[in-house]
Amino acid sequence: MDDKLKGLEHGADDYMTKPFHFEELIARVNLQLRKKNEESGEILSLGNLQLDRKKGLLYNESNGQTLPISGKEYALTEYFLEHPSQILSREQLYNKVWGWDNNIESNNLEAYLSFIRKKLRLLGVDVSIKAIRGMGYRIETSEK
Repeated sequence: MDDKLKGLEHGADDYMTKPFHFEELIARVNLQLRKKNEESGEILSLGNLQLDRKKGLLYNESNGQTLPISGKEYALTEYFLEHPSQILSREQLYNKVWGWDNNIESNNLEAYLSFIRKKLRLLGVDVSIKAIRGMGYRIETSEK
């Protein structure tokens, strides 16, 4: 017990004693890796959806399924996940993704949102992007 307490007091994140089960070791290592990724900002998450910024992947934490995401879809998804449950206006989304001086067609945003929604459905996540009439769009979970 003294060794455990010393280790934890001196900065250890975890401590295992022998004998241990290999499955427990793997679970503890995976937990530490998840914590490190979340703390470093490499992973954005909402509900069971995760966006791995480094790899450009959408990930369903519940079933392990992944899909690549890039370009405008990535930029939109990242912006929504950085602002969970907030209503983002069309202007905010245009400015963030296309820049202030943009000459895009009026339906480009809807087209990209449609692509993202399709990916979210394919992943089977509990997250969706909703249109808020007259205001903009919001990413939200379907959890009650």
